[in-house]
Amino acid sequence: CIWDVSDIRKAHVVQTWLAADNSILYIAPVADGRLVTCSADKYIKFWNWETGELLHSTQAARGIPAAAVMLDDRTAAIGGGDASIRIYDWHDGKDLMGQYGFIAMDYAIVDVCRVFLDDAEEARWTQQPILYRTIPRSVGEDDAKTAIESAKLLLKDALGYKESS
Repeated sequence: CIWDVSDIRKAHVVQTWLAADNSILYIAPVADGRLVTCSADKYIKFWNWETGELLHSTQAARGIPAAAVMLDDRTAAIGGGDASIRIYDWHDGKDLMGQYGFIAMDYAIVDVCRVFLDDAEEARWTQQPILYRTIPRSVGEDDAKTAIESAKLLLKDALGYKESS
């Protein structure tokens, strides 16, 4: 279901349709008026959320797709249970990574969120961690920086992948 929650007191369903034969595990925007769903039946589907029209569908060769990240208005990175990342052009219905994708080992794409200009104001940031801290702050910050750099390198490798003959 797609809900209109612009006024939480008047929340209502805007659109509903059967999107999979099994559980929907993930749903995310991929462009204006477009969604991607990852489901337990191994399908990745791209939809027009306003009409419910299925634009493209592809089945994962191995594992269950678990998440998708919008890269631009044509492509999404898809991660799943087979430890691979795929770059999918939903507009043309093509997997740009070839048969096996980019093997990511234990790296996983877990979510995507939009960043807003207001987020740049430091006063709006959470000043203290929400979780309990069990290591010195400097160690956690160093680990986070290392993880971010690793994620950047993995995505760069995935986007620059060329399948060998």
